[in-house]
Amino acid sequence: MPSSTDIPTFSELLQFAKSRQAHEYETIFQEKPFHVFVKNEELYFRPVGSVERRARTHRINEVLDKLRLTASWKPGDYSDDSFNASYLLSLVKAWQTPELTTRPNTARDSERAQLTPEQKEKLKSVVKTALRPRDCILQEERLVHGFQIELRPAIKNKWIGSVYWSENNLENDVEVAFDSPRLAITRLESASLTQWFTRTALLLQSAAPRNHSGDNEAWFRAGFRYADAIEFFRRLAKQTDPLTHGRDRWVYESSSSQPPSPPEHPQQSIASPEERALSHMLAMAKAACSQSGEVRTSVAKEKCFRFESDAQFRAYVAGLLAKQNNRCAITNLSLFFDEGGGDEECLASLDRISSDGHYEAGNLQIVCRFVNRWKSDADDLDFRRLIGLLRQEP
Repeated sequence: MPSSTDIPTFSELLQFAKSRQAHEYETIFQEKPFHVFVKNEELYFRPVGSVERRARTHRINEVLDKLRLTASWKPGDYSDDSFNASYLLSLVKAWQTPELTTRPNTARDSERAQLTPEQKEKLKSVVKTALRPRDCILQEERLVHGFQIELRPAIKNKWIGSVYWSENNLENDVEVAFDSPRLAITRLESASLTQWFTRTALLLQSAAPRNHSGDNEAWFRAGFRYADAIEFFRRLAKQTDPLTHGRDRWVYESSSSQPPSPPEHPQQSIASPEERALSHMLAMAKAACSQSGEVRTSVAKEKCFRFESDAQFRAYVAGLLAKQNNRCAITNLSLFFDEGGGDEECLASLDRISSDGHYEAGNLQIVCRFVNRWKSDADDLDFRRLIGLLRQEP
């Protein structure tokens, strides 16, 4: 029996975690519940309500070495790896006092719908078929409850999607996340693919997803019951089939005589790239708000959609574009509104001026896609200052 001052080796901690994978733990200070999983002799931490994250062995050993040296139980003292430290330190505490470890979470586990190994293999098969034309591979080493999807030919940014066994959302058996513009076979059909994803998911999905991939709000996400997930990828395979003619690709396929209710401004009536861009920004804003407050690798910031209607939002954003003369609010570069119309990194992207604020009048601006990605949740004024420094350089 270890004492309250002993610090385990990585091997001892790994064996402890293996023996208690059904247990639910809490972080020391904030008392956030989480689980620990072991895969390929590596630890994965999963906060309740989020997806697991791999803790690399060498980083764990660094934290354990520092813990032996400093005896500090404050995650902030391990600032180079504070996320893993908060869970790792809590796991060490549980190892020291196993009699105090939270009891197995059998009630929740019994309620959760578990995919059988056969169902998981069938799901992998239909995903591979649907994505074969894009030369994708399934990366199964990084997630315990699912797999990532990577573009084989890509030199960097290989990761374009994820499929999860939805362990943290009882209403969904499977959840998916895709960088849909990069999944398109050609740039010109990116907008059509995104529209097809949205409409097909609207028909099939069971509940809003909780799992995520990265922090990019532009990713498409959806949650399904198992049979509907299979159907979703079956339909996707039909669209990506190389024998499907371009004019027949990304045609919406309804399985009932009553398709989903159309949005306020039906996609079929949108003619100009600017109007398609407005619809895309509206969809992204609402998606971000629907996921607001969910627990991920950290708690997502609360975001509210504070427009009375879709029409009011579209009118406001259209006014911003006119005021900005169709130029990026930060770099003054010309904005593009359709794939193939110019450099895709300069596509119009909706940005909240203050990342702590909401989707509301006075807190929105239109910037280039790469600017939105670079800025992330940085302070707007400070980011503009940094862009100014770049301009000053010869």
